[in-house]
Amino acid sequence: MKLTAFRIKDFKSIIDTGLCQTSSDNITALIGQNEAGKTAVLEALYCFDQGELKEDYLKDADLYPEVTCTYAFSEEELAEILIEYDGAKPVTDYFHKNGNIIILKRTWTGLDKETSTLDIENDDLREIIESVSTSQPAPEPPAEEPGAEEAPAENEAEPAATETKALPKALDYTDLVEQIYSHTPSIEFFEDLGSLLPATIDLSEIDNTSSQAPGIKGARNFLRIVDLNSSDLAQTHARTLGKKVRRANLALTHQFQEFWRQYIGKSSKIEIEVELKNHDDKDPELAGKPYLSFWVKDSQELLRPDQRSKGVQWFLSFFLQLNAMAKVENNNDILLIDEPGASLHAKAQKDVLKVFEDIRKNLQIFYTTHSPYLIEPESLYRLLAVQRSDVDDENSETNVFDIHKLGAANRDTLFPVYTLIGVSLDHQKAIKNKNNIILEEPSAFYYLKAFKKLIGETHETNFLPATGVTNIPLLVNLFLGWDLDFVVLTDDDPAGKSVRREIKRDVFGGDPTLSSNKLIGVGVDGIEDIFTKGDFKKHVIGNSSVRYTTTNSKYLLDNNLPKLISAIKFYKKVKDSKLKLTDLRSTTQASIKSLITNLVSKL
Repeated sequence: MKLTAFRIKDFKSIIDTGLCQTSSDNITALIGQNEAGKTAVLEALYCFDQGELKEDYLKDADLYPEVTCTYAFSEEELAEILIEYDGAKPVTDYFHKNGNIIILKRTWTGLDKETSTLDIENDDLREIIESVSTSQPAPEPPAEEPGAEEAPAENEAEPAATETKALPKALDYTDLVEQIYSHTPSIEFFEDLGSLLPATIDLSEIDNTSSQAPGIKGARNFLRIVDLNSSDLAQTHARTLGKKVRRANLALTHQFQEFWRQYIGKSSKIEIEVELKNHDDKDPELAGKPYLSFWVKDSQELLRPDQRSKGVQWFLSFFLQLNAMAKVENNNDILLIDEPGASLHAKAQKDVLKVFEDIRKNLQIFYTTHSPYLIEPESLYRLLAVQRSDVDDENSETNVFDIHKLGAANRDTLFPVYTLIGVSLDHQKAIKNKNNIILEEPSAFYYLKAFKKLIGETHETNFLPATGVTNIPLLVNLFLGWDLDFVVLTDDDPAGKSVRREIKRDVFGGDPTLSSNKLIGVGVDGIEDIFTKGDFKKHVIGNSSVRYTTTNSKYLLDNNLPKLISAIKFYKKVKDSKLKLTDLRSTTQASIKSLITNLVSKL
């Protein structure tokens, strides 16, 4: 099962988030200022899974929260859930008709799990289940074969034992809710150093399920990642054991270095080492018993894990937890992380994103951040913006905006996005020696990437949004100074034409031959006008019923609609293969092909 949406009511500063969609690619990031309520969203999701509340989670002493989670599941999961029940066809039919979606709601009347109640939020489904459960007779056991109890004749072989099948159960609402819940992904809240490797730990502690020994979680994560268990380590053959331990050291070090790409000094990278030892006779009770000893070393120092910097400690704990969870294939569990990498250098924060990308097939990840380095410029659809309804009042309610409403968030909330797109161009890995295309603004960045994909254009293009047409001349001068190849693409409105004339005059001395291959117009007032009105309403705005007599670009401006968010939503449709070129009208298709073909011809 996969969590596709949630809704939170009456939890800390949250009155009602409304329905919030999660990212389809398993990584959802919450951005917003301090005290906006980002952590509260994570805590509410964790409480839904655990069933318990803390007193400070209550918005009001007499008002308990309500958390609703929407899940999508496969046909195989549906069959597994309903296989035990008799007369479940109406339920199966409902799911087939409604896309295998289930909405579960947890409510509380107290702080303990026993005071919480799980319900199905789909009213029509609940009615179907209750109707079936009250109308169906109890399933009867299969009739016995005649003579089944007769003893076999003398010298006759005993009949082979047949497998006893469990009798189907009558469909019961409460039982079915618990059955569905048992198939939902588990939710775990990452604790900063909760998974840190210990300095030492006894093998007996690892096998003790109730152990609270320091570092027990990190040690277990280590063994899971390198495919070892305590019985492997308990082998008496020293040579075989030595090989396994060395192999484990190399495996974990190799994986860790793939993600933690920082160097200590100029050339030394961190290595992880584990040793299996036996206690000496200083403590008679432990004498001779095996234990593990962990080290994190570089070419200069051999230190215990907790002797390393806070950044290394955090990343090591984070690396162990995520990779151990992802080691369980197809579990699709959920990991919540509050402010990952707060103590890390910007480059190391990018390594955090790399870990997310590598393990997202097996895990859903929700994290909060203020950092532009923990946001991908091409994946803004992953964002949920969290802010107070009154930014000057820390007691005002928390609002959550998903990608469809992101434009309603204020500039301070979206600061990491503006920083990422407007300043950190190198983060996009786009500035290269050739094929750089300087654009007016970020919305063009997403439209052009979508257009390329739609027509199957594979020529290398490095789009660089200037965050404003007036910034283009500055970038042109910088590119000339760096001796980098570039093309400028602007709208054909008065501002775009004016900037192209300025660059032609100041950079190319007015020479039309030199400037014609460097300065290009999109052919319309705004890049949104590439679309016919029908296509723009249907595929960009998402509302075919709107009416306007102006151009598409002017409609967005007149109605104060966010150009960037519209472009991102369109790009995501194309990226997810939910929109093909043939879905657009022939006029739009021709305009897209003409623009991209002209642009590529200049590279």
